[in-house]
Amino acid sequence: MPTSPPQQLDQDASGPGRAVEYATAGVILTGGAAQLAGTAELGRDVLQMPVRISGPTGIAGLIDTIGRAFLPDLVRHFVSYSAGSSLGPSLSSMMIYMLMAAILVFRPEGLFPASNR
Repeated sequence: MPTSPPQQLDQDASGPGRAVEYATAGVILTGGAAQLAGTAELGRDVLQMPVRISGPTGIAGLIDTIGRAFLPDLVRHFVSYSAGSSLGPSLSSMMIYMLMAAILVFRPEGLFPASNR
């Protein structure tokens, strides 16, 4: 009887030396520092294995998500439907920058000021 794919994977992975083979297959770097120029090349040189830069896709911030959901309809209450349909998405894209500007007006030192030690 043929084995199912998960059982086959378990059998393949349990062979001698497979853990080392999987561990040295390569590295995927994520995060802000991984986006710096030359990170993949430096990783290849230091780790002596394939390095790939990646990260999550399709994830937006909370402010942006709320803005895209509610702001166009809110704008349509104050201007015509066609103007609101084009102005709403534009404003929602700028909403995070407007929020940052508002925070800096009221807290010029930022949300989390440096402690004076």
